[in-house]
Amino acid sequence: MRKFCRICSSKILNILDFKKVALSGNFLTKKEILNEKKYPLNVGVCISCKHLQIQNIIKPDKLFSHYDWETGVSLTNLNLIADLLKELKKKFKLDYRSKLIEIASNDGSLLSLANQIYKCSVLGVDPAKNLAKKIKKKKIKKIVKFI
Repeated sequence: MRKFCRICSSKILNILDFKKVALSGNFLTKKEILNEKKYPLNVGVCISCKHLQIQNIIKPDKLFSHYDWETGVSLTNLNLIADLLKELKKKFKLDYRSKLIEIASNDGSLLSLANQIYKCSVLGVDPAKNLAKKIKKKKIKKIVKFI
């Protein structure tokens, strides 16, 4: 359990102890839920800079190497992405000369739409290996790595 702040390295005061909880984002059967591994979850606040943070460290490959949920399956998400791209066009004048990088690009929905509309160069960064194939089909360059 982390005892020092990620921001300023001062001591952390533990304020919430959720005991052990399962990782989120999985769609499990009832039988799988019974055998699901659980991890301690504590929330603390830095006594100096007041940064609120999770104190328990779980290896990134446990958390991020596989996602069952995809951005593009939700029409609401796709509409939000379209609205965001309109705002980005206004603010940054997106066009075919633009270069767009998305961290945590998931299935590449945002990048795919940006590429279709503005013909800009796009790159996704996401550690989920199972989603890399989906992005490849959309002809989007992707770095499959936790950074």
